[in-house]
Amino acid sequence: MRQLVLAILVLISCYAVAQSPESVVQRFVDALNKKDLDSAAKCINGGQVRPILLEQFAKDKLPEIKISDVKASIIDDLALVTFVLHSEARGVNPAMPDYLVLAKVGPNWLIDVSENRGGLGMMAYLLSSSPILAQAQASAQTTKCLTNVKRLATGLIMFVSDNDDVLKVTVANWIKKVLPYIDKNTDLFTCPDDVKGAMSYSINPNVAGVTSLSISNLTRTVLIYEGKDGKLNFRHNGKAAVAFIDGHCEMVTQERAKNLIWKPGSSKTGPENAKWSG
Repeated sequence: MRQLVLAILVLISCYAVAQSPESVVQRFVDALNKKDLDSAAKCINGGQVRPILLEQFAKDKLPEIKISDVKASIIDDLALVTFVLHSEARGVNPAMPDYLVLAKVGPNWLIDVSENRGGLGMMAYLLSSSPILAQAQASAQTTKCLTNVKRLATGLIMFVSDNDDVLKVTVANWIKKVLPYIDKNTDLFTCPDDVKGAMSYSINPNVAGVTSLSISNLTRTVLIYEGKDGKLNFRHNGKAAVAFIDGHCEMVTQERAKNLIWKPGSSKTGPENAKWSG
Protein backbone atom coordinates (compact mmCIF):
# COMPACT_ATOMS: atom_id res chain seq x y z
CA MET A 1 0.00 0.00 0.00
CA ARG A 2 2.80 2.39 0.92
CA GLN A 3 4.44 1.79 -2.47
CA LEU A 4 1.15 2.48 -4.25
CA VAL A 5 0.73 5.79 -2.43
CA LEU A 6 4.28 6.77 -3.31
CA ALA A 7 3.68 5.91 -6.96
CA ILE A 8 0.53 8.05 -7.01
CA LEU A 9 2.39 10.96 -5.41
CA VAL A 10 5.15 10.68 -8.01
CA LEU A 11 2.59 10.71 -10.82
CA ILE A 12 0.86 13.73 -9.33
CA SER A 13 4.21 15.48 -8.98
CA CYS A 14 5.15 14.73 -12.58
CA TYR A 15 1.77 15.99 -13.79
CA ALA A 16 2.19 19.19 -11.80
CA VAL A 17 5.62 19.76 -13.35
CA ALA A 18 4.25 19.03 -16.83
CA GLN A 19 1.51 21.60 -16.28
CA SER A 20 3.74 24.30 -14.78
CA PRO A 21 3.75 27.77 -16.38
CA GLU A 22 7.41 27.28 -17.35
CA SER A 23 6.65 24.01 -19.15
CA VAL A 24 3.74 25.56 -21.04
CA VAL A 25 6.00 28.34 -22.33
CA GLN A 26 8.61 25.78 -23.35
CA ARG A 27 6.00 23.69 -25.18
CA PHE A 28 4.84 26.82 -26.98
CA VAL A 29 8.40 27.57 -28.14
CA ASP A 30 9.00 23.96 -29.20
CA ALA A 31 5.76 23.93 -31.21
CA LEU A 32 6.72 27.17 -33.01
CA ASN A 33 10.12 25.74 -33.92
CA LYS A 34 8.39 22.66 -35.37
CA LYS A 35 5.86 24.89 -37.18
CA ASP A 36 3.18 22.93 -35.32
CA LEU A 37 0.62 25.70 -34.98
CA ASP A 38 -2.07 23.39 -33.61
CA SER A 39 0.12 22.48 -30.62
CA ALA A 40 1.18 26.11 -30.21
CA ALA A 41 -2.46 27.26 -30.17
CA LYS A 42 -3.26 24.76 -27.41
CA CYS A 43 -0.86 26.64 -25.14
CA ILE A 44 -2.91 29.85 -25.53
CA ASN A 45 -6.16 30.88 -23.90
CA GLY A 46 -8.54 31.16 -26.86
CA GLY A 47 -5.89 29.95 -29.29
CA GLN A 48 -6.97 29.16 -32.83
CA VAL A 49 -5.16 28.46 -36.08
CA ARG A 50 -6.15 30.41 -39.19
CA PRO A 51 -5.41 29.29 -42.78
CA ILE A 52 -3.46 32.46 -43.55
CA LEU A 53 -0.99 31.68 -40.75
CA LEU A 54 -0.62 28.10 -41.91
CA GLU A 55 0.22 29.34 -45.41
CA GLN A 56 2.68 31.89 -44.07
CA PHE A 57 4.44 29.38 -41.84
CA ALA A 58 4.62 26.86 -44.69
CA LYS A 59 6.48 29.20 -47.03
CA ASP A 60 8.57 31.22 -44.58
CA LYS A 61 11.90 30.00 -43.24
CA LEU A 62 11.66 31.16 -39.66
CA PRO A 63 14.70 31.31 -37.39
CA GLU A 64 14.84 28.90 -34.46
CA ILE A 65 13.77 30.33 -31.10
CA LYS A 66 15.37 29.39 -27.81
CA ILE A 67 14.67 30.49 -24.27
CA SER A 68 16.87 30.33 -21.20
CA ASP A 69 16.77 31.39 -17.54
CA VAL A 70 13.07 30.58 -17.37
CA LYS A 71 11.49 31.61 -14.06
CA ALA A 72 7.88 31.82 -12.91
CA SER A 73 6.22 33.95 -10.26
CA ILE A 74 2.72 32.76 -9.36
CA ILE A 75 0.05 34.86 -7.66
CA ASP A 76 -3.31 33.12 -7.35
CA ASP A 77 -4.45 32.27 -10.89
CA LEU A 78 -1.83 34.36 -12.72
CA ALA A 79 1.79 33.56 -13.47
CA LEU A 80 4.55 35.81 -14.77
CA VAL A 81 7.12 33.76 -16.66
CA THR A 82 10.35 35.62 -17.41
CA PHE A 83 13.08 34.32 -19.69
CA VAL A 84 15.83 35.32 -22.09
CA LEU A 85 14.73 35.02 -25.71
CA HIS A 86 17.36 33.94 -28.23
CA SER A 87 16.73 34.33 -31.96
CA GLU A 88 19.01 34.78 -34.97
CA ALA A 89 16.42 37.18 -36.37
CA ARG A 90 17.70 39.79 -33.92
CA GLY A 91 21.06 39.92 -35.73
CA VAL A 92 23.88 41.48 -33.72
CA ASN A 93 21.92 41.28 -30.46
CA PRO A 94 20.22 37.87 -30.60
CA ALA A 95 19.30 37.71 -26.89
CA MET A 96 16.80 39.87 -25.04
CA PRO A 97 14.80 39.60 -21.81
CA ASP A 98 11.16 38.76 -22.41
CA TYR A 99 8.12 37.53 -20.51
CA LEU A 100 4.71 35.93 -20.89
CA VAL A 101 1.71 36.15 -18.58
CA LEU A 102 -0.23 32.94 -18.07
CA ALA A 103 -3.65 32.40 -16.50
CA LYS A 104 -5.05 29.33 -14.81
CA VAL A 105 -7.93 28.00 -16.89
CA GLY A 106 -9.40 25.00 -15.14
CA PRO A 107 -6.49 22.70 -14.29
CA ASN A 108 -4.23 24.15 -16.99
CA TRP A 109 -1.94 27.13 -17.35
CA LEU A 110 -2.47 28.96 -20.66
CA ILE A 111 -0.81 32.02 -22.18
CA ASP A 112 -3.01 35.08 -21.69
CA VAL A 113 -2.82 37.14 -24.89
CA SER A 114 -4.57 40.13 -23.32
CA GLU A 115 -1.40 40.76 -21.33
CA ASN A 116 1.15 40.05 -24.09
CA ARG A 117 1.95 42.24 -27.11
CA GLY A 118 5.70 42.21 -27.74
CA GLY A 119 8.43 39.64 -28.26
CA LEU A 120 7.20 36.06 -28.02
CA GLY A 121 3.82 37.37 -26.89
CA MET A 122 3.17 38.79 -30.36
CA MET A 123 3.22 35.30 -31.84
CA ALA A 124 0.72 34.19 -29.22
CA TYR A 125 -1.41 37.22 -30.03
CA LEU A 126 -1.43 36.36 -33.73
CA LEU A 127 -2.64 32.88 -32.91
CA SER A 128 -5.65 34.24 -31.09
CA SER A 129 -6.53 37.72 -32.33
CA SER A 130 -9.37 37.73 -34.83
CA PRO A 131 -9.05 41.44 -35.79
CA ILE A 132 -5.39 41.21 -36.76
CA LEU A 133 -5.81 37.97 -38.64
CA ALA A 134 -8.90 39.24 -40.41
CA GLN A 135 -7.01 42.36 -41.48
CA ALA A 136 -4.07 40.31 -42.75
CA GLN A 137 -6.37 37.96 -44.61
CA ALA A 138 -8.30 40.86 -46.18
CA SER A 139 -5.02 42.36 -47.39
CA ALA A 140 -3.99 39.06 -48.94
CA GLN A 141 -7.38 38.70 -50.67
CA THR A 142 -7.11 42.23 -52.08
CA THR A 143 -3.63 41.53 -53.47
CA LYS A 144 -4.83 38.29 -55.07
CA CYS A 145 -7.82 40.06 -56.64
CA LEU A 146 -5.62 42.80 -58.08
CA THR A 147 -3.24 40.14 -59.42
CA ASN A 148 -6.14 38.36 -61.12
CA VAL A 149 -7.23 41.54 -62.88
CA LYS A 150 -3.64 42.34 -63.89
CA ARG A 151 -3.16 38.92 -65.49
CA LEU A 152 -6.48 39.15 -67.32
CA ALA A 153 -5.59 42.59 -68.64
CA THR A 154 -2.15 41.40 -69.74
CA GLY A 155 -3.79 38.48 -71.55
CA LEU A 156 -6.18 40.79 -73.38
CA ILE A 157 -3.36 43.13 -74.38
CA MET A 158 -1.45 40.17 -75.82
CA PHE A 159 -4.61 39.17 -77.71
CA VAL A 160 -4.94 42.72 -79.09
CA SER A 161 -1.31 42.63 -80.22
CA ASP A 162 -2.02 39.44 -82.18
CA ASN A 163 -5.10 40.95 -83.80
CA ASP A 164 -3.91 44.16 -85.48
CA ASP A 165 -4.28 46.20 -82.26
CA VAL A 166 -8.04 45.67 -82.29
CA LEU A 167 -9.89 44.27 -79.30
CA LYS A 168 -11.84 41.75 -81.37
CA VAL A 169 -14.05 40.49 -78.56
CA THR A 170 -17.59 40.85 -77.30
CA VAL A 171 -19.07 40.71 -73.83
CA ALA A 172 -20.19 37.17 -74.65
CA ASN A 173 -16.86 35.78 -75.90
CA TRP A 174 -14.05 37.75 -74.22
CA ILE A 175 -13.44 35.00 -71.68
CA LYS A 176 -13.00 32.38 -74.40
CA LYS A 177 -10.71 34.71 -76.36
CA VAL A 178 -8.41 35.49 -73.43
CA LEU A 179 -8.11 31.93 -72.07
CA PRO A 180 -5.21 30.88 -74.35
CA TYR A 181 -3.24 33.92 -73.12
CA ILE A 182 -3.64 33.09 -69.42
CA ASP A 183 -2.72 29.39 -69.67
CA LYS A 184 -6.44 28.53 -69.52
CA ASN A 185 -6.45 29.38 -65.82
CA THR A 186 -10.17 29.85 -65.11
CA ASP A 187 -9.45 30.59 -61.43
CA LEU A 188 -8.34 34.09 -62.48
CA PHE A 189 -11.95 35.06 -63.18
CA THR A 190 -12.97 34.68 -59.52
CA CYS A 191 -12.07 37.09 -56.73
CA PRO A 192 -10.93 35.20 -53.59
CA ASP A 193 -13.68 37.03 -51.69
CA ASP A 194 -16.31 35.70 -54.08
CA VAL A 195 -17.98 32.28 -54.11
CA LYS A 196 -15.97 29.58 -55.82
CA GLY A 197 -16.42 29.58 -59.59
CA ALA A 198 -18.20 32.94 -59.69
CA MET A 199 -17.48 35.43 -62.47
CA SER A 200 -16.14 38.40 -60.51
CA TYR A 201 -14.83 40.55 -63.36
CA SER A 202 -16.28 42.08 -66.52
CA ILE A 203 -14.92 43.68 -69.65
CA ASN A 204 -15.93 47.25 -70.43
CA PRO A 205 -18.30 46.67 -73.39
CA ASN A 206 -17.46 50.05 -74.87
CA VAL A 207 -13.91 48.98 -75.75
CA ALA A 208 -14.98 45.80 -77.57
CA GLY A 209 -14.08 46.05 -81.24
CA VAL A 210 -12.14 49.27 -80.74
CA THR A 211 -8.62 49.86 -82.07
CA SER A 212 -6.34 50.53 -79.12
CA LEU A 213 -4.45 53.19 -81.10
CA SER A 214 -7.67 55.21 -81.36
CA ILE A 215 -8.01 55.54 -77.59
CA SER A 216 -6.52 58.82 -76.46
CA ASN A 217 -6.49 58.35 -72.70
CA LEU A 218 -5.12 54.86 -72.11
CA THR A 219 -4.41 55.38 -68.42
CA ARG A 220 -7.98 56.32 -67.49
CA THR A 221 -10.08 54.22 -69.85
CA VAL A 222 -11.45 51.08 -68.22
CA LEU A 223 -10.61 47.70 -69.75
CA ILE A 224 -11.65 45.22 -67.04
CA TYR A 225 -13.40 45.95 -63.76
CA GLU A 226 -14.50 44.07 -60.67
CA GLY A 227 -18.28 43.91 -60.87
CA LYS A 228 -20.85 43.59 -63.65
CA ASP A 229 -23.39 45.56 -65.67
CA GLY A 230 -21.34 48.72 -65.33
CA LYS A 231 -21.34 48.57 -61.52
CA LEU A 232 -18.11 48.30 -59.62
CA ASN A 233 -18.10 45.97 -56.64
CA PHE A 234 -16.33 47.82 -53.82
CA ARG A 235 -15.86 44.71 -51.71
CA HIS A 236 -12.26 45.34 -50.61
CA ASN A 237 -12.65 47.83 -47.80
CA GLY A 238 -14.47 50.24 -50.10
CA LYS A 239 -12.30 49.56 -53.17
CA ALA A 240 -12.68 47.64 -56.42
CA ALA A 241 -10.04 46.26 -58.79
CA VAL A 242 -9.85 47.98 -62.19
CA ALA A 243 -7.52 47.40 -65.14
CA PHE A 244 -6.97 50.11 -67.74
CA ILE A 245 -6.24 50.00 -71.46
CA ASP A 246 -2.53 50.65 -70.90
CA GLY A 247 -2.36 47.51 -68.74
CA HIS A 248 -1.90 49.06 -65.31
CA CYS A 249 -4.29 48.17 -62.47
CA GLU A 250 -5.56 49.95 -59.39
CA MET A 251 -7.75 49.39 -56.37
CA VAL A 252 -10.28 52.15 -57.00
CA THR A 253 -12.36 53.97 -54.37
CA GLN A 254 -15.84 55.27 -55.08
CA GLU A 255 -14.43 58.80 -55.26
CA ARG A 256 -11.71 57.76 -57.71
CA ALA A 257 -14.31 55.89 -59.78
CA LYS A 258 -15.96 59.21 -60.67
CA ASN A 259 -12.94 60.05 -62.84
CA LEU A 260 -12.84 56.82 -64.82
CA ILE A 261 -13.43 56.95 -68.57
CA TRP A 262 -15.71 54.23 -69.90
CA LYS A 263 -16.29 55.35 -73.50
CA PRO A 264 -13.20 55.61 -75.75
CA GLY A 265 -12.86 58.93 -77.49
CA SER A 266 -14.88 60.68 -74.82
CA SER A 267 -13.42 62.99 -72.21
CA LYS A 268 -16.49 62.56 -70.05
CA THR A 269 -16.22 60.69 -66.80
CA GLY A 270 -19.24 58.90 -65.48
CA PRO A 271 -20.51 57.53 -62.22
CA GLU A 272 -19.41 54.00 -61.46
CA ASN A 273 -22.96 52.69 -61.56
CA ALA A 274 -23.85 53.95 -65.05
CA LYS A 275 -25.43 51.41 -67.38
CA TRP A 276 -23.50 50.99 -70.59
CA SER A 277 -25.17 49.94 -73.80
CA GLY A 278 -22.00 48.49 -75.31
